[in-house]
Amino acid sequence: SVFYQIEHKSNRADGEKWEYTPEIGDLVTTMIRDSNNYSTDRLIRLLGGPKNLTGMIRYLCAQDKDGKERQEYPKFKATEFNGYIRSGSNKTTAKNLVELYREIYNERLPYSSEMRRILGLPKKHLSRLVDENMERDNVKVETNTGTGGSWRHCSRVAWDSGIITYGNGEAYAVAIT
Repeated sequence: SVFYQIEHKSNRADGEKWEYTPEIGDLVTTMIRDSNNYSTDRLIRLLGGPKNLTGMIRYLCAQDKDGKERQEYPKFKATEFNGYIRSGSNKTTAKNLVELYREIYNERLPYSSEMRRILGLPKKHLSRLVDENMERDNVKVETNTGTGGSWRHCSRVAWDSGIITYGNGEAYAVAIT
């Protein structure tokens, strides 16, 4: 949603125009690389809050980057922001995450290459998608690790998701909980 707003030169909730400034770049990077809740919540505030973000995600996922409606793409009905990150009340599914990474991999979303660059940065947190043999085997992993929400009576869920690309060019979008 941040990159969509930047591409369309929309206004932020604080009245400023969206631009990919060093401040916004740092917030996006620390949100993804470090799973930084402060950065995530700051971006959600600039997007107009959780409910506004949910609406943006549903709108964005219903159209491609040229504004044409994508009939084949899910509407992310399972993804919902009910509060800020620490509230633990936000929802998504592994399927929705996989669909998001497919869109990023196929460069159908604004700033997809920048998202992949950030997803590929070294992380502070360990990922269940990475093992010591991957570098040797020329496997590229672009990943995000997080904790949140609830799933089947568990109050918190840890997950890893991202894009795994093998040396032969085969790529897979994955999400595990």
